[in-house]
Amino acid sequence: MSRIVFILGDSGSGKSTSLRNLTKEELSVMSITGKELPFRTDVKVNTAQTYESVISWIKDPLLDERPIMVLDDANYLMSKFEFTTINEAGYGKFARNALGMVRVFEAIIDKDSDQTFYVMAHTEQSEDGKL
Repeated sequence: MSRIVFILGDSGSGKSTSLRNLTKEELSVMSITGKELPFRTDVKVNTAQTYESVISWIKDPLLDERPIMVLDDANYLMSKFEFTTINEAGYGKFARNALGMVRVFEAIIDKDSDQTFYVMAHTEQSEDGKL
């Protein structure tokens, strides 16, 4: 069973930079925004726009040998879904968005591997100061 580790922080706080000492043999990165890593590296950054494509990346047997998998900017996965369904009325689109993220987490947890999946996301502070 794979493991999930959440790395949460403000933009520019060093979430992606924390990967700088890892090699392409030990790391696979999926970026929702398509941004490159903020340092020189030979690690290829994959991009995805949908929940389905992220789940395909998680299940990719060619990546099973890499112990570290990183889903960067997970917040944007939900935002992209929101914008693609912006003209839909009703609560159903919000339920489908939440279900999409749950399916991503289930794919990680259900994967029969010894991999660690780092899910990086931005934090948000409310007006009353709660994170």
